[in-house]
Amino acid sequence: LFTVFLGQTIFLFSPCISLYGCINGAAPLGKLDLLAFVVCVAAVLLETVSDLQMDRFQSERREHRIEQLVMDRGLWAWSRHPNYCGEVLWWWGLWIFSIAAGAQRFTIAGPVALSLLIY
Repeated sequence: LFTVFLGQTIFLFSPCISLYGCINGAAPLGKLDLLAFVVCVAAVLLETVSDLQMDRFQSERREHRIEQLVMDRGLWAWSRHPNYCGEVLWWWGLWIFSIAAGAQRFTIAGPVALSLLIY
């Protein structure tokens, strides 16, 4: 039982390693912070748009306006799970913030762990 919960805890908190540098860094804002901001905003937009598209698709299915079983329109035509892509992109954006704040290289373990977990 302990090993099950330990594994879940490791998977849950490993992406947060990239936050370590953001919290402890004291570097002034720079160009890398702007890049991190753009990546994070793109991630949120990707997740939001894909979730809205899926919600609309599910709504149409419930109302029997379409017979389609698999979503293949909008962002879903390009990726099987664009919302997950947005999630992964978010954590990479936080890691860029961390590096911009002067964090050590080990903080890359966070987004790498999440990327491996999802893919």
